[in-house]
Amino acid sequence: SLFGEPEKAFLALMIFVLGLFVAAYGILAALRVRAEEEEQHVDALLSTTTTRSSLIGSHVVFSVAGTALIALTIGLGITLGKGLTGGLSGSDWDILSAALYKLPAIWITGGIVVLLIGLIPKSSAAISWSVFALFIGLQLLWEMGILPETAFLLSPFGHVYPSKPQTALTFVILTVLALVLYTIGFMGFKRR
Repeated sequence: SLFGEPEKAFLALMIFVLGLFVAAYGILAALRVRAEEEEQHVDALLSTTTTRSSLIGSHVVFSVAGTALIALTIGLGITLGKGLTGGLSGSDWDILSAALYKLPAIWITGGIVVLLIGLIPKSSAAISWSVFALFIGLQLLWEMGILPETAFLLSPFGHVYPSKPQTALTFVILTVLALVLYTIGFMGFKRR
């Protein structure tokens, strides 16, 4: 088997798919500021002591910390559930590691949203969901053997797929890329 024994393969794929759902939450959390802008709540907020930085920052916190908390909960839930059914072995903590290893890819997805909100707000929701759909499409087409792996690697999720080895370098590079995307979006939102 590609991932190891069948149970581990199932859990690895389940964690990967749940990571996509967590990324969708990150998109929704980041896009909430756009909904507030469209509902004209932002002007009222900005007429108080609230700054543009703190406004976008509060949504970024939910996009980043919220997704981290959900990924941690998924990893711990599966690990502890496995422990309750048959006792934990040292390798079972790899489940938690696998769940947390998806975070930089999830954060890049959220970072793209914040970048779009900062630079092209009117189209940010449509483009954000389109990019996310593209990432999923690349994965599906790669899994079906239609696209080469290099195409799947255009998606951040291609780098954290269960068959890929978990490396600190990949985690750091993807996290830095996410930070750059969030920072550019943050600065763009602050300026407009």
